[in-house]
Amino acid sequence: MPVAFVGPLPPPIHGFSIVNGRMLSSLQERGAVDVFDVRPGAAGVSLNLLRFVTTRFRASSRPTYLGLSGGRRQVVDLLFVLIARLFRDPVFIHHHSFAYLLQPSALTRLLFRSSGPAAHIALCSCMAELLCEKYAVPHARIRILSNAAFVELQPDVSPRERRGAPSIGFLSAATPEKGVLRFIELARICIGRGLASSAYIAGSAPKQFEATLRAALTEQPAIHYLGGVYGPEKEQFFRTIDLLVFPTAYINEAEPVTLLEAAAAAVPFVATERGCIAEMGSVLGGVTLADGPDFLDRAVQTLEGMLNEATLADLARETQRLFRRENQVALRQRDLIVEEVWAGSRE
Repeated sequence: MPVAFVGPLPPPIHGFSIVNGRMLSSLQERGAVDVFDVRPGAAGVSLNLLRFVTTRFRASSRPTYLGLSGGRRQVVDLLFVLIARLFRDPVFIHHHSFAYLLQPSALTRLLFRSSGPAAHIALCSCMAELLCEKYAVPHARIRILSNAAFVELQPDVSPRERRGAPSIGFLSAATPEKGVLRFIELARICIGRGLASSAYIAGSAPKQFEATLRAALTEQPAIHYLGGVYGPEKEQFFRTIDLLVFPTAYINEAEPVTLLEAAAAAVPFVATERGCIAEMGSVLGGVTLADGPDFLDRAVQTLEGMLNEATLADLARETQRLFRRENQVALRQRDLIVEEVWAGSRE
């Protein structure tokens, strides 16, 4: 009796699609899964919905796992939920965005009401509390599962070979919303003061933003734009930098995979407090800063106290130790949730 999986899968590669793909793999380890890839450009919505209905008749009860979108794509999610509830199937909604929690949405409210007694999978306790507060989701229906369950452990940290001052890095989509322009300005100041020797930007930039990005890097020879990095290139990126800086202002920001990957690679981080990031800082030993007009000044002051060899070495070891602990907790919780989803197919 297959589970139905609904959500956008890679490509493109971003935190939402990465976690969806790894959750799908976890579900598939237990049995057959009917996959409905709803990313823009995949199979058409009508075709996916038709197949969702026809495959539904294989079983008397079939759970639907839904990776919930953060914006207007929830219209598509709602259609899947309505069909699942028409057949009285259990629904599991996995949340990946804070947009509809910070700005409550009528569409999201309708989707939750239509989902009946659905189980809601939140990324952190802050997200869980907002689900209760903004949408009256009962605590009993909420499960908490950190994205740490979907990030691989890295080998134990070893002392980094360094010549001169440390290097800082940025890893995400290279967009203003994700904070790349603020990172460039922060890197320029730190390099100018001798706090850092170099800076590296890893992540693809949208075509319409490439000219602006390259203009911002004019006459900044110590700030290197790498473009998208994957696999061994990403591992090399983390070996190159000593500190990750993530000054995001993205409205959907929840529990960024990039910060978890940095922690797994023993790279400490400094980030703005959006979504689950403040909670991540307390769990993983990262430094988080409230956003605001004086963010740049406060970030420079923070980096002044961090960018020295002794501090970074201690932070690296502690960051990776804390990630290992969080990873083990998250893996156990993932297994419990996977078992709960599959249990729905036997009801």
